Amino acid sequence: SVKDVLKNSASKFEFYMNYPPSYPREVERSLAECNNIDSNKISIGVGASELIDRLIRMINPKQALLLSPCFSEYERCLKNQESQIIYHKLSKKNNFCVETNIYSSIDKLGRGDIFFICTPNNPNGLLVPLDILLGCIELCENKGIYLVIDISFLDFTKSYDINVLEKDMIIDKLIYHDKTLNKLIINTQYTVLLNTFTKLYSIPSLRIGYCFSNNLELIKHLNKYYVPWSISTLAQNIAITICEDKSRTKWIEDTKEVVFMLREQLIKKLSKFPLTIYKSDANFILFRDNSNLDLIEELLKYDISIRDCSNYRELGKNYYRIAVKNKKENKYLLSVLYKLYGEKCG
Repeated sequence: SVKDVLKNSASKFEFYMNYPPSYPREVERSLAECNNIDSNKISIGVGASELIDRLIRMINPKQALLLSPCFSEYERCLKNQESQIIYHKLSKKNNFCVETNIYSSIDKLGRGDIFFICTPNNPNGLLVPLDILLGCIELCENKGIYLVIDISFLDFTKSYDINVLEKDMIIDKLIYHDKTLNKLIINTQYTVLLNTFTKLYSIPSLRIGYCFSNNLELIKHLNKYYVPWSISTLAQNIAITICEDKSRTKWIEDTKEVVFMLREQLIKKLSKFPLTIYKSDANFILFRDNSNLDLIEELLKYDISIRDCSNYRELGKNYYRIAVKNKKENKYLLSVLYKLYGEKCG
């Protein structure tokens, strides 16, 4: 359906000769409908990165907590706002998994501060354990700390789902866990769920992200900071198309199954090479090369580009991340690694 819109829009002058809607109300309405939440709980941005920046500028926290390693955009935006950053070091020995010692780091924050947590985490791809995530939500709510949960890669995983309080649903608890659907319903004032169309739907150049929160005042103020006409008509139409596509739910479930199968196959094959592979629940894999190869340079000779992770905190030289691709592309990567490391390694 996305390809059809792109194909049909290419020659229509209204997509490039007219201004887009000043604020994407139709996208907001479609997101509300497909997520079964009220539209006044949604804020839309030019990708998730713009929303990260807008949230930080609006909240203006004195202190912020970040996992280490994590997505670098949080750090960049916080430094621009001159917030003091506390880094919570994740253990390499435990696959960079978030553990209960995160609570002691949260305790260093005060009311009005902010904590960014990504599940699954970037760059290692591991989900935050459900019980620990619940603990973080409750602790931040009680202390008045803004908890931004980045779920940009969550739909790639065969695990829990998260949503803010659903429309017409009344619960007294802060968090309701529907065990049948393995779905988390959050009824808090300090939690923000951050997501994007970029990752799951493979449209990184069509910049459009969104966030959900039960804090209506927070959303209202976020929307005041929205720059009018900043999201193109084409990007808005694509977002609406995705939300209204009746096959979307099944497509997401199929994606989870395929990614799980291909990732596990790829990890199994990669483990035969001189690489330290870190567990992942997402559509990417973090590893450390234990040889003396310049892996970036060598793979580029075969038209393969991988992510150099040396600039992530706690990682450094010889850490790389690869995407889980289709069977043909995964097979090609493995065949090149055989050439680089020698047949005996595989």
